[in-house]
Amino acid sequence: MSEKEMWGKDWTEFSFRDEPVRPVRRHWKCPKNGCEGEMISTQEGFTTNETSWKHRCDVCGHEGWADRNYPAILYFPMDYQP
Repeated sequence: MSEKEMWGKDWTEFSFRDEPVRPVRRHWKCPKNGCEGEMISTQEGFTTNETSWKHRCDVCGHEGWADRNYPAILYFPMDYQP
């Protein structure tokens, strides 16, 4: 089966450039003083102009909102050093 038959598109019409990336798993540490917990998404979302995601500390229960769900996988250039 050709790509055109499979996808309904002849991908030779497009020009692509692949670039290797470094995936990094980012954790949100609890902002409460003295707590060593991690903020974990509750999957509750709130949308106005942008979506915010509710998180709760897995140790003390502190709650906060972020622009993405944590932990998150982020992609950086290969020369990125955390």
